[in-house]
Amino acid sequence: MVYFRQAAENDLQNLKDIAKRVVFKNYVPFLGVDAATAFMEGGMSDKEIDDGFDNCMLMIYDERTIGFVITNDEVLHLVMIDVPFQNRGYGSLLLAKIEEKLFSAFNKIHLQTFQGNVSAVQFYLKNGWLITGLEKVVGLDKVMLQFAKLKNGYSRKISCPL
Repeated sequence: MVYFRQAAENDLQNLKDIAKRVVFKNYVPFLGVDAATAFMEGGMSDKEIDDGFDNCMLMIYDERTIGFVITNDEVLHLVMIDVPFQNRGYGSLLLAKIEEKLFSAFNKIHLQTFQGNVSAVQFYLKNGWLITGLEKVVGLDKVMLQFAKLKNGYSRKISCPL
């Protein structure tokens, strides 16, 4: 059985461990080993979790945290599903749950992901998100795609050339 709850202080290390596994599996293919390692060893991943902890919702399956999402107002800041549970529908379930929560307060929600993170881009598109812009990441020579979703759907298709 899957359920959701707010993160508690004793969840912090587990969230950081999940993030490490996800970054090394999913980010190395488009960022490279050096950049992914620098992100982890430089403490940036841990900082993202520490800074967003108060707005972190966990996905629990069989008493094990299998994913989490950190929001910042109407922005999905960080969405992660632990590696053994990826590509099994849990990400879509987590996304639907957080969308429901955010749409109770906002009419439009946002997120961003690296253009090179093809699996994430496909995942968001499959779940009804639309690309609304792009932004070059200074110092990384990478592009971030901006996504948006409206509470009641889009009246027109918004697209951005890739």
